[in-house]
Amino acid sequence: MTQPNKSMNEEQLAGHEGDDVLTSSVPEQIHPVVTEAHTLPEPKRIQRLSPQVSDKIAAGEVVERPAAVIKELVENAIDAGSTRIVVEVEQGGKKYIRVTDNGCGMNPEDVPLAFERHATSKVASIDDLVSLRTLGFRGEALSSIAAVSYLELTTRRQKDEEGLHMTLAGGRETDRRATSAAHGTTVVVKDLFFNTPARLKFMKSAASEAAYISDLMTKLALSHPGISFQFVLDKRLVFKTPGDDKVFSAAYATLERGLTRSLFEFSFENELVKVTGWASKIDYTRGNRNYQMTFVNGRYVKSRMTLDAIQYAYQGLLPGSRFPAVLLYLEIQPDACDVNIHPQKTEIKFEREDALRNFLSVELKRALEQRQQVPVKSFVAKPAFEPGPSAPVPALDSFNRPKSHTESPYNGINIRRDSSSSGTESTLGSDTKLNSVTGTKTESVSDTKTNLVTGTHTDSVTGTDLDPETDPSAISVTGTNSKNVPVTQTSNVSRESGSSYGGRDFTKHSEPIRFDSTLLENLVIPETRFAGLEEAARPTETAPTETLYDSARYVGQLFKSFLMYEKENHILLIDQHAAHEKILYARMKRDYERREVVRQLLVEPILIECDQATALLLGERSETLEKIGFTLEPFGETDFILREVPMLFDVPGTKRFFEQLKDKESAHELRAAAQKPIEDRLMSMACKAAVKSNDALTPFEAAQLIKELRTLESPYTCPHGRPLVVRMERQEIEKKFLRT
Repeated sequence: MTQPNKSMNEEQLAGHEGDDVLTSSVPEQIHPVVTEAHTLPEPKRIQRLSPQVSDKIAAGEVVERPAAVIKELVENAIDAGSTRIVVEVEQGGKKYIRVTDNGCGMNPEDVPLAFERHATSKVASIDDLVSLRTLGFRGEALSSIAAVSYLELTTRRQKDEEGLHMTLAGGRETDRRATSAAHGTTVVVKDLFFNTPARLKFMKSAASEAAYISDLMTKLALSHPGISFQFVLDKRLVFKTPGDDKVFSAAYATLERGLTRSLFEFSFENELVKVTGWASKIDYTRGNRNYQMTFVNGRYVKSRMTLDAIQYAYQGLLPGSRFPAVLLYLEIQPDACDVNIHPQKTEIKFEREDALRNFLSVELKRALEQRQQVPVKSFVAKPAFEPGPSAPVPALDSFNRPKSHTESPYNGINIRRDSSSSGTESTLGSDTKLNSVTGTKTESVSDTKTNLVTGTHTDSVTGTDLDPETDPSAISVTGTNSKNVPVTQTSNVSRESGSSYGGRDFTKHSEPIRFDSTLLENLVIPETRFAGLEEAARPTETAPTETLYDSARYVGQLFKSFLMYEKENHILLIDQHAAHEKILYARMKRDYERREVVRQLLVEPILIECDQATALLLGERSETLEKIGFTLEPFGETDFILREVPMLFDVPGTKRFFEQLKDKESAHELRAAAQKPIEDRLMSMACKAAVKSNDALTPFEAAQLIKELRTLESPYTCPHGRPLVVRMERQEIEKKFLRT
């Protein structure tokens, strides 16, 4: 209610008893709507759109470009039970598209009805939408295509003596007659968007549209390898698939040869889904995810969930800017997914998405670990690829696999023997060791250096390792004594210069160089991205039954940076820094994952300023953020105060995390984003602690390095995804000597 004008005294108010004083005393400018004339426009009448207008509007959603026309027509051909489909395109599909199939054909009486909106033979009731087995079901494709083009359709059922030919222009029928034709259906689309100049104006060049069509045809051919696809572009055959129901055959016909030589097959299933597919080894990578394709019940779909699963499976195997190729085929109950989201039917939602993501990630990673992921290097300009897919190698039971040094806490690197160290026979610094083979004792020399990997000591004059369990003259990966000669005692050797193996004098260090293991005691990786799921099947710490390093003979150290091994008809070159870095990273990560979440209190709390939408998002995800290790408190209506963060998070990294928070659509993406900075910090710590280039290693040190690599899940790449071992074939070396 409006209050009286304060300038009015009590007498004035008393003189207006019975009047509407409170209203009349208000200045006129407070009610401009009442005092000023304001004319409103006359509302337009609601009317029903004509079929021509409504069809063109609908066509804009379904027929986005020529590739969309081909997608709808080919999917209809697939639903008709075709075994052979021919697609012909000219000028990027803008002038001419022809799709021919040998399917069941159409009933002549149904042909005119097929060009009406929402007319279909694939769905009859609402219940049919939850049990779809066909690619098409919306009943919009033919009417939308016909509305914006000149269209011809010829069809005949196998039992009919003659077929039917029908032509339309802009959605209107212009001709219908009987004709002779092979059984099946042929659809010709000419002058696409001839009656919608606005859409035609923004069409890309013929070459660009042809590229979209080629990509689409590749996906369609891979989605149904049992159908023979023939793709003709501007009267030139692009590819033809055999239709033998083999994915590899379709991939070989449609994809580049370098990829097909690197593919290997995998399959696994549970009560939710049956998964088959082909994936590339690490010798083939791409700069984008274009070759990561997902097919659900024979339909190509775009799914962020499957991309996340693939990324997790290849984590640590490829550099961050490179991506693998994966053809992923899922067979799932139709009522467990929904494709009725967009007219193009490429988006999909899964009923139990978190469970599917976890299962795909773990099993695909296990399939990768069962194969030796080692790039083959050649002297020629182009890289040589390994032959086709190899037979799967069963995973080694965790109880039978070689024991890893990662099973024990990491105590750092000691590259110098402490002269005052002493202890029992099991202590690395002891002066006397018990030979486990002969039972005799071995005396240590006076001038030794400490093994960079294990802490054992080495003669500084000869460079031979003093561990009696290993013969330095014939060292192998397994560390066994090839000569089986008992070593009873070693004489002391002294040298004035004090120089050590490889010309380096490690005795000059006043203190051992160690990585402080106490740094790990209070640090922790937050809950993994797959934790907390009912169907969680956590990855096990298993290693392949066989590795490339088995039975390899040590040759020597190259440039004080690479370890050279000989095996059968090839040479292995191992980056010593990358190998040691991978071992240390595996230890550190394991230690983190075994501890509870530890938070660090910020000295100066961070103010998180949000708009209304982001504030609601933070409030919704507060429980997930708390589990990860962030402590947030409301500060005003939309802002928050951050008081605690997970260990290993710094202030800049924390700010970046919350800036990107609004882009994370699920709790899974939230956990993954929080895990990334911690993994980066672990990689940095492992890199700094590992042996470097120009560090001379003894044969025993090299053997111990390889021995630990054999126990890792992925012993062929460093934590950053770069290869730590390459293989050179004997034949390539012989070529350089003209011995081929």
